Amino acid sequence: MSWYAHVILIRWNQPRPPQQVVDEFQWPIVDSGNVVGFEDATSSMDTIGFPIGASGDWTIICDPTFRFVRPDRGKGLWIPKIAAALRKVSAGGALVFGVLLEGSTDTHGFAVCSGGKLTRFWLRQQERVVTNRGTPLAAERGLFADELQGDAERAVLRLMEEVCLPMERLDEVEFHVFHVPPPPEPTIDDLIAQLDGPDWRQAANAAWHLSRERIQPERVIPGLMKLLKCDDADARSIVAACFGDYGAQAENAVPALIVALSDEGRGFFQEKKASFPVRFRAAFSLVRIDPTRPEVIPVLREAIHYRKLDYARSEAFGMIRLLGPRAAELTPDLLKLAAGKDRHGRVRAQVALHLIDSTYEVTDDVAKNTLSLLAEYGLEPGPVPVSPSNAVGEKAT
Repeated sequence: MSWYAHVILIRWNQPRPPQQVVDEFQWPIVDSGNVVGFEDATSSMDTIGFPIGASGDWTIICDPTFRFVRPDRGKGLWIPKIAAALRKVSAGGALVFGVLLEGSTDTHGFAVCSGGKLTRFWLRQQERVVTNRGTPLAAERGLFADELQGDAERAVLRLMEEVCLPMERLDEVEFHVFHVPPPPEPTIDDLIAQLDGPDWRQAANAAWHLSRERIQPERVIPGLMKLLKCDDADARSIVAACFGDYGAQAENAVPALIVALSDEGRGFFQEKKASFPVRFRAAFSLVRIDPTRPEVIPVLREAIHYRKLDYARSEAFGMIRLLGPRAAELTPDLLKLAAGKDRHGRVRAQVALHLIDSTYEVTDDVAKNTLSLLAEYGLEPGPVPVSPSNAVGEKAT
């Protein structure tokens, strides 16, 4: 079985525990508390993070997801920041030996740093040596004499055992898995500040978290109104839906939402269709804030015929439930759907027609059951009130 591994071995003047090595490199990683063996430490399928172990004077750093690797014929095996750090420790007397084994692309190689410099770099790919820099090590003799026909992976592993540690000792090492700690949970003030930040996607995500808890509408809603004008259609779409979570508390945003009903599709593709989610979600919020607004009707008409986004059709019929008789202008469209071939469209249209006009005779059994459930749970046409006890949340989730 081919290997898929990147390992850095460092021989110090004296033993150093993993945490001391992390401090030496000033890496922003912490010990996760997980301890694994060498096989798991080199496997991207089993380990997430940076397993680091020690054996005598040697430190073994495993990089199972190849985050430190960027082979460059002129510059070496590692990404610049890691390469600089390894050259620095080698200038202090350490010997650095790096191994790259990637069987799926037939890429195998090694690199050596000593005296503050990259002194050896050898890399073979697709049965061809692409880099052969520096003076060969004494231990290389015989290992790569027939590399074009031989087993480069086996040769690199044998060289690692000759220069550094035999596989038996590596198998005895306990590796402490270090990882990048998750960022601290943002505070409410952090989230509100993000609404005015340069990253529209981050701002939209902050808006979503704040609105779910209906947090501080007097501070959040002005930020949402400003973000609704940004040039990212996806961000505008998310933000447009957030106003509705505040219900009547977002009444001062109604003019901005009415403008959003005519969103012109500013976005990556500059297409009109890209604006539909913005317009639809603006209508969704308007209905939740004030179900008497007639401006939402054209968008609802568009939504109930919009087959490409089934969630929009489904939510549009839910909005009709809130509007009740105020959605009577949609009756011709709903009658057409009720007589159409689309099974789901027929059921939804019959339910909507009955909610608009209770004298409408429903013939579909599924539609009848749906209306019975709505009546049972008291979900009759009308606004959904915002509970005063939930008007202002205490934390963001």
